Amino acid sequence: GKRFRISAGSFYQVNPTQTARLYDAVYNALPEEIINASGDTLIYDIYCGIGTIGMYLLSRLNKPNFSLVGVEYVSSAVENAKKNAAYNGFSSQAEFLCGDASLVTPTVISKYGKPSLIVLDPPRKGCDASLIETVLSAEADCIIYVSCNPSTLARDMKLLCADKYVCTSIQPVDMFPRTGHVETVILLSRK
Repeated sequence: GKRFRISAGSFYQVNPTQTARLYDAVYNALPEEIINASGDTLIYDIYCGIGTIGMYLLSRLNKPNFSLVGVEYVSSAVENAKKNAAYNGFSSQAEFLCGDASLVTPTVISKYGKPSLIVLDPPRKGCDASLIETVLSAEADCIIYVSCNPSTLARDMKLLCADKYVCTSIQPVDMFPRTGHVETVILLSRK
């Protein structure tokens, strides 16, 4: 029910049926504390692409007290995300910043403060160790990690779950049946 512009250089899942299931899995992973939050609630969407996951969450949650800050390296994707926020009525709730996630996220945290939720949807290479340190320092109530690569997911989970977080749910989503392409949605909750 939403419109999204996608430029040629921007990443987007190409299987629309399974993409909807993937985004449903992200929403379904949200803990009740986030879904039922009545105060101001801040969501960081790191590696946000054209902003679809963050705006999907804003749409499903349908609460004006929720705000979204997205970070993405590809400048055309950030421009798409800004336009997509305007097209879909989220201009007042969503802001998107361009730059390397490991370099921009510390600035985001110092400017916007502690988030309730961080969504990480990195490329196949996973997250840089410095970004994981920054994410851990943000002390979000929970993290949803969306991964397309089991090996980098395992590497990153080892770091994220070493001290502050515990994995509380895992949901695979088969993006292309009869192939090895699977996305995994993991909820990490603070210990």
